[in-house]
Amino acid sequence: MGRCFSLGLVFFACAQASLMAGEILRGSLAVVIQDNVKIRNGDGVDVPVSVGDIVRVVEIQDDRLQVEPFECIPGDDLPLTLRAFRMRRVLPYYGKHSGSMPRGHLSLAEDTLRPWNEAIRNHPTADAYHRRAKLHLALGEFGNARGDIDEALLLEPENPQCHWTSCQIYLRVKTYDQAMEEYYAILKLQPKNEEAMVSRASLFHLMGNTTRAEEAFDEAIRQHPEGVLVRLEKARFHELQEDWDEASQLYQEVSQLLPKDSTAPLLDAVPTLNSKGSVAAIERCTEALRREPGLVAAYAMRGSIRQTTADWEGMAAEYGEVIQRKPFEGAAYAQRALAYSNLRRHPAAIADYDQALKLAPETFRGHYHRGRCHSELKQYAEAIADFSRQIELTPQDSEGWHERARVWIALRQYEKGMDDLDRTIALNPKHGPAYGNRAMIWLERNETGKAMVQINIALKLNSNDAYAYNKRGEIYTHLGDHVRALADFTRALKIDSKHHDAIGNRGQTNMLLGKIPEALADFEQLEKLDPKSYLPPLNRARVHFLRKEKDQALAELDEALRRAPAGPAIYALRADLWKEYSEPDKQLSDLNRCIELGMVGANIYVERGQVFRIRKEYDKATADLQHAISRDSRNLYAYANLAFVYEDLKQYDKAIAEMDTCLRLHPQSAWGWNIRGWNKYRKSDYDGAILDFNEAHRLDPRFPNPITNRGLCWQQKHEYERAITDFDTVLLLGVPASDAQNNRGMLRNRMGHYDWARDDFNIMVERYPFSPDGWNSRAWLFATCPEASVRNGQQAIADAQRACELTKWSSPNLLDTLAAAYAETGQFDKAIEWQQKASHLAQEADKALYLERLELFRKGIPYREPKPTRPVPK
Repeated sequence: MGRCFSLGLVFFACAQASLMAGEILRGSLAVVIQDNVKIRNGDGVDVPVSVGDIVRVVEIQDDRLQVEPFECIPGDDLPLTLRAFRMRRVLPYYGKHSGSMPRGHLSLAEDTLRPWNEAIRNHPTADAYHRRAKLHLALGEFGNARGDIDEALLLEPENPQCHWTSCQIYLRVKTYDQAMEEYYAILKLQPKNEEAMVSRASLFHLMGNTTRAEEAFDEAIRQHPEGVLVRLEKARFHELQEDWDEASQLYQEVSQLLPKDSTAPLLDAVPTLNSKGSVAAIERCTEALRREPGLVAAYAMRGSIRQTTADWEGMAAEYGEVIQRKPFEGAAYAQRALAYSNLRRHPAAIADYDQALKLAPETFRGHYHRGRCHSELKQYAEAIADFSRQIELTPQDSEGWHERARVWIALRQYEKGMDDLDRTIALNPKHGPAYGNRAMIWLERNETGKAMVQINIALKLNSNDAYAYNKRGEIYTHLGDHVRALADFTRALKIDSKHHDAIGNRGQTNMLLGKIPEALADFEQLEKLDPKSYLPPLNRARVHFLRKEKDQALAELDEALRRAPAGPAIYALRADLWKEYSEPDKQLSDLNRCIELGMVGANIYVERGQVFRIRKEYDKATADLQHAISRDSRNLYAYANLAFVYEDLKQYDKAIAEMDTCLRLHPQSAWGWNIRGWNKYRKSDYDGAILDFNEAHRLDPRFPNPITNRGLCWQQKHEYERAITDFDTVLLLGVPASDAQNNRGMLRNRMGHYDWARDDFNIMVERYPFSPDGWNSRAWLFATCPEASVRNGQQAIADAQRACELTKWSSPNLLDTLAAAYAETGQFDKAIEWQQKASHLAQEADKALYLERLELFRKGIPYREPKPTRPVPK
């Protein structure tokens, strides 16, 4: 002891200055720097330790530090819940103790090396080299550790502790054969050393020789029939072999040997869980608590077991007990946060993750899990920050990239989302959900073919993926194939009967297929799963909307808002309802609320831009539509509606330029070609318009608009037969085509085929009674036809009045028709009154024509359309 004591004094003197070099924190490796130091273990017993012993700081309690030995045991790959407990409870049987000690008796390991080197230069003993070897080992400097222990063994070749440290070094560098030789050397010196016998058996298992491991454990038990250590380690051996009954039996033997000790009952929880289930496992933890009230590890283990049965309330309560007793235990906050997130108590989960990351910044996927909670709360900026930090910490973990991609998708920043999904798949080519989310981006971009390819890859990777079937159903819905969509939603629900999205989607699909009872049954199922959810009344509102039951739809939307006052989807549907019933002011109010609540994707700005266009607030409309394009540069509807704004402003070149960009992005969009063609028509570029209408017709032969519009081009080029042929073609498609019907009638009127024109207008008012066009066209024919046999002044007045009612008396063109109808019946005072109103509302380009007719009426002359000046073919 003299040698050790003098060395300790030298070291202590040198170490005092070094204490200023660094602060001892939780997780630090520290070295005992004084003789006659004791650790106070969990039982309140003071156990002596020696100068140079190395410990890990577990907790900081004012001037005392909770520490555990720095030691390596073969096969110590333990579950997180039990690792600290098992190490602290098993190590004492190796002669190593955990507990608390005064801060002043320790120095940081890294700060100890310099004075230790100086001490060895003055006293180069085996003991000094041995202690420095352990210090190098703790610091991970294995080469230096090897050199020091070799020096120690040269000076004292039969020192068992030096052989033990030599074995530790070999274990750390995974040189197991040499480690085994060291165990044999220890046993040669101390044939009944239980620690060495047990460690040798564990090393056999680590090296894959389970037969020799079993034999070595049995030999140790024969040598130590009452041995606790050998039973604890053999039980662990059986756990690793998944021999749960054998492991449990050994822990029960330890319980009998130590009837008041909590170690064995708690360690038995895992084998019992696997052999007898969670109830019995929880009872083993409770037994440990009876033996040692307040045992933190028992509460943690019970929380872990409750997690396996999805008892989230119980799990949160157990980890709450851990936190109450160990408020600085970061892992406990992380586990309780996990329980809260599964209970959808996301604010509470975030608060716990905040604390976990503060106490333990290395918390496994801490930022990832907190990011998911932020994402659920639609706190997207915070979610992005968390996932980005997780990616910095673990760039090879695909999940961080994938979750950030999902947030980008929610924000409709699809380019960023696609980049993150590409990285996800590069890291994990079998990541099915990543392919599913790729599909969603392509779907948002109207690239349904690419979307289908991606979702089918996801299903090929996992044919039992309810999420993927639900998403493929959404793609089929987008394609209008509701039958296949219904089959996929049903398949998703066979896999997961509580898949909320699939239930809602199936209900909506049943609704679109006219299966209203089935749809309502789905919405009822959704309500039973979550009676407080706003989705059932929202979906019932959709049913009423489809049935044009306005009041019932509004009542259901009111109920949905009562359940979720900040639900943007509810305001969005109500905005659609106001749009359907032509109430733009109310629609605008609800769209504004959607944006306030965070619905900031491109489509919501497109909708609001349309409303501003209706209100003729063109600057606001343009700003919204350009903002939509900034959020989604491929949004077809944003470009198209911006073109409509420029069309209203008669800025046709700007409208065409927007559609040029749109068609570069969406060359297969028949709708896009039709819009560009229409603006060329308005610009009087009839040949260019015809080319665009031809392409639209080629892409979608059953799309009536481009054929109708091409007919108008032929009409302007005075190629009437070709125009009539186009209108006829549309009417033979069997689809609603009021424009073609009305245009054909108007052209027949111009060509002098008045009876045929009247037939077209009669069909218009019969088939499309809520369209003002048919009523107005027939009224004009009856009021102004040059052939007296066709004119019918009273019917013209009735028809014109109906057209004006449908447009709330706001259209100068229709008021002009009403004036002509009154003039036909000789009521020139009324004719003058309505013609003046029409002139007042007319645009500058039309005023001269309206005023010309006004002068006729003042002279008491009705207006007559001129007869065709040249023969027209029939």
